[in-house]
Amino acid sequence: IGLLFQVFGQVSYGFYNFFLFVEIPCPSIPDIGYFGSILFYIYGAFLIGKASGFPLTLQLVRRNAIILILPLAFLAYSYSFFLQGYIVDWSQPLKLFLDFAYPLGQILYISIALVIYTAMKGVPGGLMKSRVLAILIALAIQYTADYNFLYQASQGTWVNGGYGDVIYMVAYFVMTLVLLSFHPHYFRKFSDDPRRK
Repeated sequence: IGLLFQVFGQVSYGFYNFFLFVEIPCPSIPDIGYFGSILFYIYGAFLIGKASGFPLTLQLVRRNAIILILPLAFLAYSYSFFLQGYIVDWSQPLKLFLDFAYPLGQILYISIALVIYTAMKGVPGGLMKSRVLAILIALAIQYTADYNFLYQASQGTWVNGGYGDVIYMVAYFVMTLVLLSFHPHYFRKFSDDPRRK
């Protein structure tokens, strides 16, 4: 669902760009898709924890609190880098909220996935652990793409079809591959396929 929200954001962003000739519409309808995807990615990370036998609890977070230093360092770096020359405009409260909420929300879903992955350390059976790692990587690429967009948009250097769109394409591709790996047919053994007999 998070990916579908990203598609909604991309399509509506394209509509603003190519039909309404609004270069970077922010805040606007595309933010419903982009910010909505963050909420669903957070929810998805909770569900992955529950399905893997490690539901996110305060006790689990406390046991793995040291691992949260890495995402918090990323967040601090992101804010310090992003906020260089940032002008707080109180006349646009929604834009101000989104500028700070995007990195915070994104680091939250990465933190949840990281805590769950760390909790799985030492658990026998690596199939679910490898999938959680793949999701963690996909979410990190998504974070990179979104952060890059926010930074370039604030600096006035965003170009449609530039390297930022390539990062988004890679993020969506990796997330799609990870989601496809959860499909029941993926679990079939090669020899179970009737076409192979």
